[in-house]
Amino acid sequence: MNDLRFDTETGTFTVKARQDSLWIHKALGTHSLELQLEIHTPQNEGAGRVLLLDTNLFAPRDNAGRAWLGSAAQTMAFASDRMERPVLRFLITSAQILALEEQRNGDLRLELDIRAVLPQADLPLIA
Repeated sequence: MNDLRFDTETGTFTVKARQDSLWIHKALGTHSLELQLEIHTPQNEGAGRVLLLDTNLFAPRDNAGRAWLGSAAQTMAFASDRMERPVLRFLITSAQILALEEQRNGDLRLELDIRAVLPQADLPLIA
């Protein structure tokens, strides 16, 4: 579980990938990788009405680097003190799937970077 931290007045959002929620759907020349998140929102009525998520998916490499696989954006209605379960979809080419299969040892390991924005937050400005 990870935290998305905003200003102190906003509170902390907790984020984790839902267990057994990774799916790969085959299409013509591409694949759709779907991942469901669990996001618990803090109790705060002034945090706005919308939560914007901007995500990037990476595959770790043997040389301690990361290979970028794709990005996805999700817009969620913000509700105070609730559990939301958005589904992220990444388009991945067949060549990327083959490269992942060649490099993996055991289970497939992926990393997800998440940036979150509350564009309509009604909080005092910090001087």
